[in-house]
Amino acid sequence: MLGNNKVIGSLALLLVRPTHRFVISLNVFIEDREVNFSLASDLGIGLSLHDVAVRYLRKTPGISSMQLGSIFPRLFPGLPVDLPADDLSWFGHRGWKLDGNFVYDLFMRIDNFRAADDISTGLANNGITIETCRTEQFESLMDFEEKHFGSYPGWVEKYHSLRGSDDIADALIAYNEHGILGAVIIYSPVGNNQISKDIPWPKVIDERIGGLGFVSVIPESRNLGVRKGLIVAAIIELKSRGLRGCFVDWADDIETYTSLGFQEWGKYREVWRKI
Repeated sequence: MLGNNKVIGSLALLLVRPTHRFVISLNVFIEDREVNFSLASDLGIGLSLHDVAVRYLRKTPGISSMQLGSIFPRLFPGLPVDLPADDLSWFGHRGWKLDGNFVYDLFMRIDNFRAADDISTGLANNGITIETCRTEQFESLMDFEEKHFGSYPGWVEKYHSLRGSDDIADALIAYNEHGILGAVIIYSPVGNNQISKDIPWPKVIDERIGGLGFVSVIPESRNLGVRKGLIVAAIIELKSRGLRGCFVDWADDIETYTSLGFQEWGKYREVWRKI
């Protein structure tokens, strides 16, 4: 995955049969390529797979760091916190730092969701409009994302991909007379939006579950209610398209979401190491 001209290696999935630690599969994602390793051994199979993956990533030009978990496609953004203590310490003994931040997957049913009046009133009083992105606004949106969020791995690429899949209206933008202040992407099982294919969990919950992500708000606009306004507008748009629930992945600042009714669906610890 590219971010700020750097390559991040992801050790995305290591599954070991609890009974005898037989590895089912190990997938390593490098940029948009998936590399699968399979070994057969009665002892030390997990360690062998781990070490083969790390050696492979170290040989890949440009990689500066490795992540436990994956960015896209996304299964887990880190180590699930409910892993047994022995499994957590296993990674710690292999050089992974287990003191990273917690990140969350969140979920909320939206059938009966209603936005508080003060949110829209506050935005209107500040001269801020939130609406789905129009074709003529898309270049300005891309300029905004590249300027303010270009260093975030995979971030700008997901906005850019909306044009290729004819899903520009899956981006919602907040703007005033001076320009764009923020944006968010929504996705659902219907349509070509790549995000719905990269994040499997909404479909696990229900066939009519959508999601939102990539909430982009410039610092000087955060006290104007733009972030919460974008989240609320995204929920309302999903509801208008017939979705029953909204999924949010890889959230670190969850207070805004929980204040709207979202609940924790998964909790993970970000785990990284240098090459």
